[in-house]
Amino acid sequence: MQLTTEYVALSPAAASTRRTQMWQPKSHAVSCPNKAATLNRTIFKSQGKEDLELFKWFGKLCNGTYMEMGALDGIEFSNTHAFHHGLDWKGLLLEASPRNYEKLVKNRPNELALVHAGVCAQASDLHWVEGIWTATGGFLEFATEFHKEKLFSKKQLEQAQVVRCRPLRDTIKEKLGENVYFDFYSLDIEGAEYAALESLDFDTVSFGMILVEANGQNPIKDMAVKTLLESKGYRYMPTNQENTKFGSLWFVNKDWHNIYKDLMYAL
Repeated sequence: MQLTTEYVALSPAAASTRRTQMWQPKSHAVSCPNKAATLNRTIFKSQGKEDLELFKWFGKLCNGTYMEMGALDGIEFSNTHAFHHGLDWKGLLLEASPRNYEKLVKNRPNELALVHAGVCAQASDLHWVEGIWTATGGFLEFATEFHKEKLFSKKQLEQAQVVRCRPLRDTIKEKLGENVYFDFYSLDIEGAEYAALESLDFDTVSFGMILVEANGQNPIKDMAVKTLLESKGYRYMPTNQENTKFGSLWFVNKDWHNIYKDLMYAL
C-alpha cells in the first residue's frame, strides 16, 4: 500500500519536565549508535510509518522494551517488528483475535510475554468479531457504528467468539511484576483504547512514549485519551498524521530528559 502521509517532526528535546513518582522509571536499553545504519528496510512494517518515527527517538538504542496492544500476527502493520529484529528489543505483546494470536506465537516466540486476551476496566467475557480485513477485528461491545456497518460482515457478527477481557494492570503484574518500564507503548485496538489506558496502574508502570490509534472516527474518545494521559504525566505531541485513515495520537513522558539523559549523552 502506498502511503503519502508525512509526520511533523517530534523533538526529544521538547520533553524535559520532571514527573514526581514513587519509583524512578529507568530504561534498560543500551547505546548502539551504529547499528541502525546497517538495517534492512524491509523490517519496517508499520501501516502509517510509526516505526520510522519511533526510530527518530529510539533508533540508536538496543535491548529496549515495548508493549504493543493489537499486535496482530507480529508482522503485518507491526510497530515493534523493526525494533525486535533490528535492535534486539523485546516486550509484551497482546492480541485478542484467536486467529492472529495463533500466528503471533509462531512469528514472535522470543518476546518477554505473549498474551491472548482483551483489555478492559473489569474482567469479563466479551464477543470478538473478526473483521473483513486482518487488522479490523474488534470486540462487539466496543465497536463504533462505523465498525459494525463497514468492517464487520453479517456472517462475522454471527460467528463472534467469546474472548476473556481483563484489566491491563493485572496482566502486566502477572507477566512482568511491578514497577515496569517500557520505552514505548503502541495501542491500536479498534476503539477500545481508552478502556485499555484506564485499566493501567500508572503508579507501577511507565513509558517513554505512547502512541494511540486515532483515525477521526471517535473524537470524544480521542479527547478522553488526551485528558487521561496528560493527567498521568505524558505530554501530547501534535502531528499532521492524526485523524487520518492510519493516524495516531503521540505522547511523550514529561520526565523524558531524566530517564534518557545518560543514554542520550552516551550517543
